[in-house]
Amino acid sequence: MMNIETDELKNLIPSIIVDNYYNMVALNSTAEKMLGDVKGEKCYKILYGFNSPCYQKNIICPVYHKESRIDTINLDFESYLRSYGSIPMGGLFYESFINITKMELIRSAIMDPLTNLYNKRFMENFLDKTFNFWKRYRQIFSVIYIDIDNLKEINEEFGHLNGDEAIIKVSSCLKIGIRASDVAGRLDGDEFLVVLPRTAINE
Repeated sequence: MMNIETDELKNLIPSIIVDNYYNMVALNSTAEKMLGDVKGEKCYKILYGFNSPCYQKNIICPVYHKESRIDTINLDFESYLRSYGSIPMGGLFYESFINITKMELIRSAIMDPLTNLYNKRFMENFLDKTFNFWKRYRQIFSVIYIDIDNLKEINEEFGHLNGDEAIIKVSSCLKIGIRASDVAGRLDGDEFLVVLPRTAINE
């Protein structure tokens, strides 16, 4: 992918802010270009063409379910990757979305091919976003940094295929062990990062 400046990256993915009544109250520049002047319109109508809120279609809705997550939804022949949650102040909610119908192209940009965890670039961007939420709204979060001891020795004694297997086994533990709201990724080699939104260190 291109080397994109941070301000440009923030506007690369369409993002909206929604109030408690499903009204869109703000959009970033990319969302405005895609959707036009839709402030005050219902998010479910403009984004997905529904006549009623998403939860009535068995789709998790940040306004109704009060969850912060990353997930995918499939509508007819289109697939979307979404990141969404609540903004602590003012009863507002955010949703970022991207059409991932061409899934392999998107996966190669954000996923680590060995572990199927998020890659370093995605994790750095997600951590930056989470940190900005803390700075702006004091929305707490925690971070877990993990590395595999003696991976170099494993590679030298048993070969790189077994070293890769060790990396895969650690990533499998992460997938099983984290909550739906947590985000895990592989940074480099034997290094992993887990971001836990809305989680204090004592939790």
